[in-house]
Amino acid sequence: SKRLGNVGKGLAPAKHNIIRKGSFGDLLDIQPFKVSHELIEFVVMHTNHMSRQFRYKNKVINFSRLMVKRIFNVPSGDRPVKLLKKSDQCNLCNIYKRGTRSQSTMQLIC
Repeated sequence: SKRLGNVGKGLAPAKHNIIRKGSFGDLLDIQPFKVSHELIEFVVMHTNHMSRQFRYKNKVINFSRLMVKRIFNVPSGDRPVKLLKKSDQCNLCNIYKRGTRSQSTMQLIC
């Protein structure tokens, strides 16, 4: 969250306005926060991404696209997210690299 905030602060006003007016405008308002590794591990261990459910002690939270849109104001599409390992080659990622190293977010945006 801190990095995202720094990226938002470092944007040129024109780019900032484009993001603000678009579907991802709320991401510019995220304030820094910390989440413990234990909490992240707990959530991951009790979440089934295939069924889009969080389960704990016979309680279930079903995640729908509408719920994600309402809470995070982030649109979703029909194309599933493809999870890659670090060793996997990705043509989309390669266009952002200089040699074998990735550029920082600030270098890409500015």
